[in-house]
Amino acid sequence: MKVSFRPFSLLGVSGGADSMFLLHAYRNVEGIHVAHVNYHIRSDSDLDEKLVSDFCNKYSIPFHSISVYPEKDTGIEEWARDIRYSFFNELITTYDLKNIITAHNANDQAETVLMRLHRGTGIAGLAGIHKKSNLLFRPMLEFKKDYIYEQCKLLDIPYREDSTNTDTKYLRNWFRHEYVDESMLEPLCKIASTVQDMLPKLISMAEIEFQSSVKVNGNTILIEKTIDKDDLLFLYLSKIMSGRYALNEKTFNNIFSSHTSLNKFSTHAFTCDKRKKDWIIITFKECLCYTPSYTKTYSRFPMITFLRTALQVTLGWVQVLRFQCKKLLVSEVKS
Repeated sequence: MKVSFRPFSLLGVSGGADSMFLLHAYRNVEGIHVAHVNYHIRSDSDLDEKLVSDFCNKYSIPFHSISVYPEKDTGIEEWARDIRYSFFNELITTYDLKNIITAHNANDQAETVLMRLHRGTGIAGLAGIHKKSNLLFRPMLEFKKDYIYEQCKLLDIPYREDSTNTDTKYLRNWFRHEYVDESMLEPLCKIASTVQDMLPKLISMAEIEFQSSVKVNGNTILIEKTIDKDDLLFLYLSKIMSGRYALNEKTFNNIFSSHTSLNKFSTHAFTCDKRKKDWIIITFKECLCYTPSYTKTYSRFPMITFLRTALQVTLGWVQVLRFQCKKLLVSEVKS
């Protein structure tokens, strides 16, 4: 397996095996910059920063870092992600870089799909992590964690182990250590790739479905209040907002919540106002640059295709459930 290269990009590097393998692969690629966030969650996090900095100095790669400190012990994962991508976006703007490259791998993909299934996600959530999403590019999604460790050892790539990765108080770590097994990686990743293949066709259908109830005008989205809130609508709004905001299920639910505290709310990218009688008005700071095509896609995506895709996803999930049943049986026998 080979890592695909994109010159003039920003690499997010933590100092762990995944990102150091990525950095090693990109070390001679033209125009790359490296970003590192020192969260100070661990007492030895300065050593992570030093490792990445030393590697960049060795290969004359521009290195950028920031230091932040958590204000509380809960919601750290979401806080860290917001800090990280805010820093990344600032750097690509400042240095006119084309992409943000991260080291997400097949294990991350499997964990993401399983976590979303656990909380009852819709079809969009089953798509998992996308290899390309706006400026984000993830060239290692097909690489298993074991392979990355093998390559680091073979190529003598330095890296540091994050001790918090074994702390199951963090949700992803809990899934990683309690549920996800090597035999589950392939079916879970297959679910994600199958759904991702289906998404463009579903979005084309959504353009037809919502052409009168969702209107896009410059930096504004108007949504009819009587609209059915479903997975297809989530996909359509995600597409409309792409490039300006990465819509998640929490924000989607807030947009359609009837709670009075959410009659008007803001994110870093837009303001949502539900005080009008018939319409939800979402106003962005910048133009959305989205023009629906309204192509007649139904004839090119018949029901048999839906059924075939649903069957593929179901078969993948059955393999995961079969493994979980075996684990339960073994644990009962041992007890």
